[in-house]
Amino acid sequence: RVSNILAETKDVEWFEEDDINKFIQACSASFANGKLKFKYGYALAANIFLGLRGGELLALQWKDIDLKKGTVYVCKTLIEYRDIDHNKTHFEVQMSTKRDKNRYVPINNKAKELLKLHYKNAEFKEPDDFVICTTGRKTNTLKNLSDMIKKIEEEGETSVRAHNTHILRHTCASLYFRAGVPVEVICKILGNSREVCEKTY
Repeated sequence: RVSNILAETKDVEWFEEDDINKFIQACSASFANGKLKFKYGYALAANIFLGLRGGELLALQWKDIDLKKGTVYVCKTLIEYRDIDHNKTHFEVQMSTKRDKNRYVPINNKAKELLKLHYKNAEFKEPDDFVICTTGRKTNTLKNLSDMIKKIEEEGETSVRAHNTHILRHTCASLYFRAGVPVEVICKILGNSREVCEKTY
């Protein structure tokens, strides 16, 4: 039944197990000097098992992650808006998630391993630092994440090339469905209404 549900949703793409493994493996690629090719790769790979929206991932701070309890507190999101008068794009962390559904997301062993690898290689590690941030300690952008996902997919030669953060969230949802997790639990984890969850996945 799950396979049928996913197959019927033609505009939704996700990684199968082989592509998941290729994506994660590609995140470990490094230059000759040992520096990782993909600065945020491990964090992006971790989101395959967390299922955060792009804006939620960008607004995530280290203090929101509790590895001992095995949870991520999703309580804010990064929003982008255009200042037409000054022809500039602004980014702002909004202290609530989409649909105002703050939630705790479980961290499985794979996500924990990847988050630890990202922390080990992160430049900024204070509790208030963003998990994915710029060299100026600022929030990053969805475009930068999408560009990096594209490069990781190319490096790993994945069969699916979605080039955006939705592929990670959709893959997470597919994993939950395939594991037989009740739809109401999946909706709660993803921060979706049951209607949206069933329509999308």
